[in-house]
Amino acid sequence: MQAAQDAPLKPSMDVFAVGCVIAELFLEGQPLFELSQLLAYRRGQYDPTQLLEKIPDSGIRKMILHMLQLDPELRFSAENYLQSYASVVFPSYFSPFLHNFYSCLNPLDSDTRVVMCQTVFQEIHKQMTSNRSNNEKGVGLGTRSTTMGGQSMQQMDTNQNFDFVNDSLSKKDLLEKDSVEDQLELLSDISNLLRDVKKSNRYSGVKPMLEDVATSAYSQHHKKCGMQSPGELLQTISNVFNRNHHPFLKKITMNDLKTLMSDYDNQSDTFGMPSLPLPQDSVSCEGMVLIASLLCSCIRNVKLPHLRRGAVLLLKSCALYIDDEDRLQRVLPFVVAMLSDPAAIVRCAALETLCDILPLVRDFPPSDAKIFPEYILPMLSMLPDDPEESVRICYANNISKLALTAYAFLIHSISLSEAGVLNESNSSNKSPFTEASGRLKNLNSDAQLAQLRKSIAEVIQELVMGPKQTPNIRRALLQDIGNLCWFFGQRQSNDILLPILPAFLNDRDEQLRAVFYGQIVYVCFFVGQRSVEEYLLPYIEQALSGFQKGVRKILETRRYGPGTKRKRPLGEELLKA
Repeated sequence: MQAAQDAPLKPSMDVFAVGCVIAELFLEGQPLFELSQLLAYRRGQYDPTQLLEKIPDSGIRKMILHMLQLDPELRFSAENYLQSYASVVFPSYFSPFLHNFYSCLNPLDSDTRVVMCQTVFQEIHKQMTSNRSNNEKGVGLGTRSTTMGGQSMQQMDTNQNFDFVNDSLSKKDLLEKDSVEDQLELLSDISNLLRDVKKSNRYSGVKPMLEDVATSAYSQHHKKCGMQSPGELLQTISNVFNRNHHPFLKKITMNDLKTLMSDYDNQSDTFGMPSLPLPQDSVSCEGMVLIASLLCSCIRNVKLPHLRRGAVLLLKSCALYIDDEDRLQRVLPFVVAMLSDPAAIVRCAALETLCDILPLVRDFPPSDAKIFPEYILPMLSMLPDDPEESVRICYANNISKLALTAYAFLIHSISLSEAGVLNESNSSNKSPFTEASGRLKNLNSDAQLAQLRKSIAEVIQELVMGPKQTPNIRRALLQDIGNLCWFFGQRQSNDILLPILPAFLNDRDEQLRAVFYGQIVYVCFFVGQRSVEEYLLPYIEQALSGFQKGVRKILETRRYGPGTKRKRPLGEELLKA
């Protein structure tokens, strides 16, 4: 209070302001001080401790109170707070690892940020998961010393944290470029950018090492410019999601056919289907939401298509570790926006990411109950007419997973609705109005399921019978025809899927017909004996007889020559052989 008006500003003043901001964040927007309270606090007539008790984390409360001390000399510097409260308030991977990594990314453009995230993602995941497990044991792996002026310790930890970059680049996993020249050009840009950052002397820990890394990678690609391989980590994540399939639809044999039939007979035609299982590798890691937010902030400004695709795939990797709310509110809108990207490889990656992220969601608020009919399916409606066949193939390949996920969302929204009915019925005795309301909700649920099946059926009809259908699209859709049968149920499988199956047999593509005969057993299992005998079997016999006539004609031509009439029939044993 004795300071003159022209006294110089000090960092301790900013620390006080930061304490107020942190308090307001944890108090859900409620300010810690009004102006009158702030003046009273300076006079020692106001105590904010009672308001801070609303914050459940004791470490946050202690740090805020320490920042708000009236004597500026008793407050720490910002760096000392990071050191003193590491593993108490801040996760141990914040500093020096993640903080220095972010400070390195700040001056870079969006393309280079995605490149760096691809390079260090494996180490980010390693630091976040290993540090969390070690913190639970009382060990702060990678944290800096709490002593003042620990620059040497910081440098040592930073060296350890970024040793992996050389390994990643030595394996040629930095970029997935269309050509070696593009790889060399971008690596050169990274080297130049990081060299410019170093000249500013703003950050002394990470920049020289990352510059050396980019330079060494640049030289390595000059030496081995003929070698190129995709990132191993993205392939690993992709394999994790590929295991996310129904366990009950395996290859049907005589031994397990009865088991499948009994399981199916025990379920009704509606609301009896299990949800897609979660990947076994799914582990919660709250820090991944920071990387997801970073990617979302720059993904629309990335210029190179293969880097936009890489950013989308990294979002899928992050979604494996974050919670349901962040998947729906943070990641999903940006992935859906990439469905209209000019590059086909980006649209395919966005579609696959969307179909892999949504099955991970197990809980959502009532406001998101209609996310499929009102948001997801309308945004996907333009894909059957996509000019690129690869995008349409991708859609056909994922339509069954999308249908089952939409079904799971519908079931969860119905359970939320039924929970509200149960709460009302517990508060008072049942009345005719309550029972009528329950029947109305059941009818509404059936109508919602019927509408969902109709929407998926229209997509299948457009993909299989539309003007842009191809044998590749039909073959992709046939791969998961069993899941689609399970989704539609017996009655609608007969009404929707059976009428389009002759188109597969009439197609001249041999691979398509081969896939058809391999997958038709699932359709026969679901549509029932009568449909198989009266509808499917005649088509199959007709196709086989046509094949037999074709073989006979070929053999006759080879034996007698074209245009030659023969007087005796070709031996049946030859046809059998």
